[in-house]
Amino acid sequence: MNTSVVSIESLVKGRLGELSEALNERLGFTLNEPRNVTVFMDKGYRKRPLIGGEQFKGVGANQGKRDIIIMMEPIGDDPELKDVRRVEFTLAEAMQYLDGFPAVVDEIMDGTVEEALLEARAKAQEEEMKLRLETAESYGPSFGSW
Repeated sequence: MNTSVVSIESLVKGRLGELSEALNERLGFTLNEPRNVTVFMDKGYRKRPLIGGEQFKGVGANQGKRDIIIMMEPIGDDPELKDVRRVEFTLAEAMQYLDGFPAVVDEIMDGTVEEALLEARAKAQEEEMKLRLETAESYGPSFGSW
């Protein structure tokens, strides 16, 4: 396993159910800066610019084609979001742009995400070294010497 592949997504992928439950229990995630976000409306999906400061409540998390998708519903009476049913972020976007979201991920990871990433990368590095040693032993010491 390449150690660069170990990411937040790979750690959270096995805990999507826990993440969805934790999101449903929390209110008040705030968009912390202007962003173009994916919104789901009556007519389907669209990209829409938001100015920041909008409030959301967690709905759930799903595995998309490439990324983990975090689903949020707008709360409050913002006229910009009155026709929006749901706003979707990738896990990386939610970690960076939603205040309060990293705490939820830390909670389901039983510590901080950084600690979990370090542990997972160390384990992946150890497995990679074992695989390299096994491969070197199977070819013998003179392999590739020509």
